[in-house]
Amino acid sequence: MTVLGNVNITGSVTAEVFNTEVTTQSIDFSSGSNNFGDDASDVHRFTGSVEITGSFSLNNYQVDEISNDNTLSDASPTALVTEYALKNLYQM
Repeated sequence: MTVLGNVNITGSVTAEVFNTEVTTQSIDFSSGSNNFGDDASDVHRFTGSVEITGSFSLNNYQVDEISNDNTLSDASPTALVTEYALKNLYQM
């Protein structure tokens, strides 16, 4: 069955397989913002790599650096420290 236009269903829809296809997306070109999801419980899975230029927020902590500084000398409040850096810090 092919439906052109809107479908309004009052009640339940039961299916063994439910395929969806995204045909629209929203990008705010004035700010360069892309929003994925609309709720903190939304889960987004990526296969492959994610490249970020700039900073990101992780559980309300601003992150702008991944650091291999094994002396922790810069004391950056916005850097994530790698396992390599921590391992070498404790071997000093």
